Amino acid sequence: MAYGRVIKMDDGQYKTPNKGILMDLQTGTKYTFVREGETGKPKVWNVQMHDIVTFTISGSTATGVTLYKKHQIGIIYTYNG
Repeated sequence: MAYGRVIKMDDGQYKTPNKGILMDLQTGTKYTFVREGETGKPKVWNVQMHDIVTFTISGSTATGVTLYKKHQIGIIYTYNG
């Protein structure tokens, strides 16, 4: 399991709450992610821009993205592992 920050919420063309890019806090590597199990019209997800998430790395994709800590203005999170 790794920790990352959501840096972009879109599918390459449109802003979407279910796809995006996150950056691993330890390595600085960027991974794409997709909300798993979501079909049909997207529902509101609890992960948003700048939130800290946990995830598993699968190639160049982040899987199992889960909210770890909501973003708060003025607080900068770094990896302390």
